[in-house]
Amino acid sequence: MEENIPLESSNEDRRIFQRRNFSSLLKFRLGKDGKDCEGVTKDISAGGLSFITKQRIKLRDSMELWITVPDGKDPIYKTAQLAWARENLADTYEAGAKFDSVGLLELSRVFKTLGR
Repeated sequence: MEENIPLESSNEDRRIFQRRNFSSLLKFRLGKDGKDCEGVTKDISAGGLSFITKQRIKLRDSMELWITVPDGKDPIYKTAQLAWARENLADTYEAGAKFDSVGLLELSRVFKTLGR
């Protein structure tokens, strides 16, 4: 069954897919030889996600993500590009990642846990 993902209508926002609030454990690796890090997702769409971490991060070309979904299955694995990053107060960093490929099937797992 194919998921219908609504498009965003804002001209100011270049995102194609609607974002949904989603707080979950995120493990990630920056670059090919980067160390394993952890964070918490803020929101997610079929095209990417935003997250918060205590790991100091800078813009890099690529990253690997393991997104925990509370459905008892293995984490979702995605490759992505770090699109933006900024330092917040309290020594945390907020960042956004754009998936290398659209994840409609993976996102359906997230929507099921959110009750759609």
